[in-house]
Amino acid sequence: MEPTADRVQFSPVKEVYSPGDVLTVAIFFRKPWVGEVEVGLATDAQPAGTFPLTVFARSNAALYEGQVHVRKEHVGACRMLAKFSGVDGTTVTKPLLERPIQVRPINP
Repeated sequence: MEPTADRVQFSPVKEVYSPGDVLTVAIFFRKPWVGEVEVGLATDAQPAGTFPLTVFARSNAALYEGQVHVRKEHVGACRMLAKFSGVDGTTVTKPLLERPIQVRPINP
């Protein structure tokens, strides 16, 4: 069963993020969905499936919430990707946001 995410909210909302920042993410579904949701940031340089993922908690039948950590390896443009694993055994990985997230290193 294909998950139908209605909207994604995250905070804090910034133009540019730095390694060490933590994003709090909420994924709202159009209709109840049951399964495991894992979310992470991936650069275009990373091979598919090699980016770190965080398992999100199911808050209710149509809401999953969790945190994504911005790391040093995310410097540049990153995509926020979600891996949806349904109880029927299907797994789908797709982007959560239309625009990439910009990450810049902290310069002392």
